Parts: sequence; structure tokens; C-alpha cells
Amino acid sequence: MSDGFWRAPADFFSLVLILVAGVELGLIGLFGFSLVAWLFGSWRPLVYDAVGASAIWQIFRQRFG
Repeated sequence: MSDGFWRAPADFFSLVLILVAGVELGLIGLFGFSLVAWLFGSWRPLVYDAVGASAIWQIFRQRFG
């Protein structure tokens, strides 16, 4: 396997999570409704952690990749 083999799925997954975060923030700002809380309930902090990790992943990919 090449070094970049696992990067494409990780990049796609992190992009999806960042887009979900954008929609989430838009819904909270416009309507006061949290889609993540509605869908995931008590698992919400894990989703937010995954979004944060995805943002960090993308920052390092754009800066150093």
C-alpha cells in the first residue's frame, strides 16, 4: 500500500463532518435547533469531538500535506 492510500477516505470523511458542522451551526443560528443533538442525543459530544478532529486533520493536510 502506498502512503496516500488511507488519506483519500480520511479526507472525504473529514470533509463530510465539517460540512455537517456548518449545517449544524446554521440551524442553531437561524432556528435554535440542533440537528446533531436531535439525531445523536447523548452521543453528541463524540460527534463534536469527531468534527474537531476533522478540522485539525484538514488544517494539517492543507498546511503540511
